[in-house]
Amino acid sequence: MKKFNKLRLLLVIPACLMLAAVAGIFMISFDHKSNVAEAILFDTKDDALRDKILLSAITTHFPIGSDFKNVRSFVEKLDGHCENRTTGSVDCSIGLTATICVSTTLHILANVSADGTISNISAESRFMAC
Repeated sequence: MKKFNKLRLLLVIPACLMLAAVAGIFMISFDHKSNVAEAILFDTKDDALRDKILLSAITTHFPIGSDFKNVRSFVEKLDGHCENRTTGSVDCSIGLTATICVSTTLHILANVSADGTISNISAESRFMAC
């Protein structure tokens, strides 16, 4: 009977040590990317400053001359949508926050050349309420 308990102990101890090591890794790890991005882009009460920051981020990510398909893909990946306008521009919006009767969206307006590249792009956040 003692051999059985020793064998069980030899199997249980390494398993417990591995479980403790995995739990320890999760306890000391972190991922603050979304919090940092939110603070950089939206943590200001100044609407004009927030729109400048958004425009800077969008124009850096999607510079003039780049393929508009990348903008559409970005918007759709975030559950947004784009609408073609008769003027040759495309109006895209992504919902940022929403509750009953109140929402904030990111609007991206791009002029698209005949070859599908961006000739001008703008971005702003819009607040809507009932």
